[in-house]
Amino acid sequence: MVSALKLKIVPVIQSLFFINTGIWIVLGINILLSMTQKFPDQTVAYIIIGVLMLGNAAAMLLSGWGLTRFPRLAFPFSILVLLVNIPLSVTDEFGAVDLITLLIDLVLLGLLVTNRRLFNQNQRASL
Repeated sequence: MVSALKLKIVPVIQSLFFINTGIWIVLGINILLSMTQKFPDQTVAYIIIGVLMLGNAAAMLLSGWGLTRFPRLAFPFSILVLLVNIPLSVTDEFGAVDLITLLIDLVLLGLLVTNRRLFNQNQRASL
């Protein structure tokens, strides 16, 4: 039986994924709208980066949404998304937004790993 305290952590995990989603949407749209105008000679590169950021937002959204609907599938997907995002957060220019997303990613990874039994149950109704 899962304790009530453990069940309360699931909405926290989802909220962190949704906050990350919002950050990546804003970053992706910002890149697509402003950087392509500031650096017209690098438009293709910035379009690719913007689309990748929006794809990352979609992966974050899917992770948060899926954890209560398809926990056995969404759990490994969420771990994979975080394991890809964490090193990518520090590979290029590192600023305040990178630090925020890195900290959210690390907290999420820790919460998912420590509460993994919640997501390996057969029934989604328990979440």
